[in-house]
Amino acid sequence: ARLRDNLRRLEHSEEVLHQTANLDIALVDVESAARAFTLTNDPQYLGPYQEARYAVDSVTTELQTLVSDNAEQLGRLDALRPLLKQRLDRFESIVTADPSQRAALYAPERVATGQALRRQIRSLLDEFRNNEVRLLAQRQTEADIMITRTVALSGVTVLLAGLVAGLGVFFLHRERAQHRIRELQTELQ
Repeated sequence: ARLRDNLRRLEHSEEVLHQTANLDIALVDVESAARAFTLTNDPQYLGPYQEARYAVDSVTTELQTLVSDNAEQLGRLDALRPLLKQRLDRFESIVTADPSQRAALYAPERVATGQALRRQIRSLLDEFRNNEVRLLAQRQTEADIMITRTVALSGVTVLLAGLVAGLGVFFLHRERAQHRIRELQTELQ
C-alpha cells in the first residue's frame, strides 16, 4: 500500500510538471497568435489566440487543483496568476485595438514593460517547476527505497516459504518413519 501511495505521488508530480509545460506552451501560443494577428491583421489568427487564452486559464485552474495540498506551490501559483492576467490583458488590448492605434501599443516603454512582465512570469514559472522537480526527485528516492524494501521482503518471504516447505517435508518423512517403526514393532510383537 505504501509503495502504491509513493507511485501515486510520483504520478502526481509528473502530472504537475506536464501541466506546467502545457501552461508554458499556451503562453507562447497566446503571444505568437497575438503577434501574428497584429502583424498581418488576418482574423484567422484570432481563433488560435482565443484557444490559447482559454488554455492558459484552464491549465492554471488544473494546476491549482493539483497543488491544492501543497501550500508552498499554491503560494507560487497564486503569485503567478495576477501576472498572467496582466500579460493576457496586455495582449487583449493589442488584439482588440484599432489597427491604426496598434503602433502606439508597441512603443519602446510598453515593450520594455511587457518584457519585464514576461521575465517575471518566466522566473515564477521556473521556480514553480524547479520546486516540483525537487519534489519529484524526493518522491522518486522514496519510491526507490520502498521498491527495494518490497523486493527484499518478497525475497525473504520466498526464502521463508521454501524453508517452511522443507521443514514440512522433513517432519512428514520423520512421521512416516516413526509410523513405519511402530508398524514393524507391532508385527514383530
